[in-house]
Amino acid sequence: MTELLSPKYKINVVSKAFSEESKKRFKCPYCTDGYLRLVKGPYSDFYACSTGFGCPVGKARVCEKCHSPSIDTRNESVCNNSLCGCKIKICPECGRPMKIRNGQYGDFWGCTGYGIKDDQCKVTIKVKAGL
Repeated sequence: MTELLSPKYKINVVSKAFSEESKKRFKCPYCTDGYLRLVKGPYSDFYACSTGFGCPVGKARVCEKCHSPSIDTRNESVCNNSLCGCKIKICPECGRPMKIRNGQYGDFWGCTGYGIKDDQCKVTIKVKAGL
């Protein structure tokens, strides 16, 4: 598909999916040829690189706000859509999203895996002032 879109063939595609912004949003951040495509998984949807199993991106999350690919970094998952900019904190232990909870000693980040019966994660992180 990428070859057909090159200037060599003089094909004019009039679709939002082929706009520069859209191509940038779905471009795989780890390889040169791949684009992230939506996969309907048995438990949840995710994005995977179109090049197959050789790319280190593995799975990318679906952004909660705009449904674009969200790429995991060390401590957070960042939306690939520059117009969205959504970030979610992820658990350093299990990789699940974290959310702010209120406890006896104030607010803290708690892993969303806490309530899962067979695979419980109890990681908590203090909320820093100003966050």
